[in-house]
Amino acid sequence: MAEHNFVGTKCGVMDQFAVTMGKRKKLLLLNCETLDYKLIDAEFAPYKILLLNTNVSHNLASSEYNTRREECEKALSVIQKKHPQYTLLANIPESVIKTYKEKLSKKVYQRTLFVSRENTRTLKAAELIQSGDIKGFGKLMYQTHEGLSKNYEVSCPELDFLVDLSKDLPQVVGSRMMGGGFGGCTINLVEESYVNEFMDLASNTYKEQFDINLTSILVATSNGVETVNSES
Repeated sequence: MAEHNFVGTKCGVMDQFAVTMGKRKKLLLLNCETLDYKLIDAEFAPYKILLLNTNVSHNLASSEYNTRREECEKALSVIQKKHPQYTLLANIPESVIKTYKEKLSKKVYQRTLFVSRENTRTLKAAELIQSGDIKGFGKLMYQTHEGLSKNYEVSCPELDFLVDLSKDLPQVVGSRMMGGGFGGCTINLVEESYVNEFMDLASNTYKEQFDINLTSILVATSNGVETVNSES
């Protein structure tokens, strides 16, 4: 309610859910409609989770987020006229969406394709992580960024530059933007032995390209907020 009514961003519940329900060495597979969730074992060794903060904000995230939501709602309403069984855009198969290519505007069609594909990728990603296929998971990260950049159009040159930089490095198995987009961080899976070298490479090349200092942050999954009782 605070985000929707005070801030004015029609965001979802993922951030709040992760902050409260997160568990160490686990990922959350969350159904945002029902709030049903599963804890997925997340053992990434020998890879580390590295965030690269672009230190830029293009001040488009809130307004463009609302626009994307409106575009998706429009697509859903059009498709529901013939397929009322679908209540969520994410659940509509790509094969059905492709039949609407001439009935939706180019932008709305691209948004719709991304949402359907991303939902499929998310479910596939959970399977790959549970089976220990981290490299396969990393490939999905790259596919997600491509969709976010080209179809959903919420990336920016700085984010695209950092993701592209990692693609030719065998020690980096996955990279994508995270968060609302138009700035912020990329999240990367990097071989532990290569983390420091990759941070130096990314910082130097990013500085040369944009004249902006990059911030590197190593992170790990952890428990959500907890009540701590302490004696004064």
